[in-house]
Order: sequence, then structure tokens, then C-alpha cells
Amino acid sequence: MIVGKGGIPIPSVPGTTAPLFPDTYPTQEEMYPKEVAALKAAKAKAAATLAVGKTGGSFISGTLLIGIVVGLLLTPILAQRYKGQTAGQVVTDLFGMAAFATRQVIVYGKRMSNMVLSLINKPST
Repeated sequence: MIVGKGGIPIPSVPGTTAPLFPDTYPTQEEMYPKEVAALKAAKAKAAATLAVGKTGGSFISGTLLIGIVVGLLLTPILAQRYKGQTAGQVVTDLFGMAAFATRQVIVYGKRMSNMVLSLINKPST
């Protein structure tokens, strides 16, 4: 690289030209051969374990079967309940049920925590 009207090329400009004396650093395998070998062995073992686990799997799981059964049982009930209603009415009703269930869980949780606290704070006789 020649700068301005100069006649001599600059041998090395960081980030612009190749270095005049390139740095040579050892690789991780050269610096830590035992650790790198152990890491490669651990990765190979984990990959083999995952491969074995995937071969015996099935597409139909227990959770999927439960979901199908619940869906088949609830579909006629919900269809009958929401027959003739608009989507907005159905969504409003579902949110109302979710809010009611949430309140019940909170009340039950408070009762349980109060019961546990009363047992903990109960004076021993």
C-alpha cells in the first residue's frame, strides 16, 4: 500500500493489509489435548444417547391420547351449550369461567396457607 505521493509501500497496516509478521497462536487442541479429547468423547456419548432415545419413540403419546379423548367427550357438550351464540358471547363466557376458576384457586390457596400457618404457629401443649 502506497500512501499519498510516496514511492515505498507500507509493509503492514492493521486491518488493511496482510501482516508483515503473522501471529501464530496454538489451537485449543494443541494447548489442551486431554480436555478437548474428553469434551469430544462426552459430546459423542450424548449424541449416541439422544439417537437411541429417538428410535424407540412413537408419534402417539399418552398426552395426545388424553387430549383426543377429552376433546371427543367435551365437543358435544360445548356444542350444545353454545348453540346459537355468537363468537363474542362464547369468548366472553369462556373468559368468565377462567376468571371464576382463577378466583377459586386463589381462595383455596389462601385457605391452605392459613391452615398450614395455624399448624405451624400452634403452641405446643
